[in-house]
Amino acid sequence: FPVTIVEILNNGANIKVSNLGANIITDTNASNTYTITNGIKFVYEEASTGGTVHSKYITRQIDFLNPSTSINLRLDVSKPADATVEFYFKTKLVGETEILANKEYTQITSVTVPTSLGGEFYEVEKQIDSLEPFNSLILKVVFKSTNSAQIPKIKNLRAVVLE
Repeated sequence: FPVTIVEILNNGANIKVSNLGANIITDTNASNTYTITNGIKFVYEEASTGGTVHSKYITRQIDFLNPSTSINLRLDVSKPADATVEFYFKTKLVGETEILANKEYTQITSVTVPTSLGGEFYEVEKQIDSLEPFNSLILKVVFKSTNSAQIPKIKNLRAVVLE
């Protein structure tokens, strides 16, 4: 049966796991080990579809006539102190027959996003060079925050692909 864990107490002498006052486990042996899972399956953001984070923006597949080897990503970001923004992309290589939607994403690392104390937007730019020649692209922006009242925002997303 589904159980929601409300409290876990470990005072060093015993462990008590309870659900709205009803004890599920009471153990007086502090050396025992328990694994507690919440039932939600974690899906990493690099996965071809889905991802555990609910707040994200994914572009449509963008196809090019000429192959490219670089991406210049630019966007305006308003990021509160309690938040982070992550960037991902996936490309379809020249001559590849695999459907782009089935490929995994690659995280764009080392992107500096300034903190916006007053909600102001800052332009963020990241150049990704030396990629295998590609002719299709999908971008994904993932928004994370520890405070649901202080969420990151983006606008003016631009991706320039270069040969």
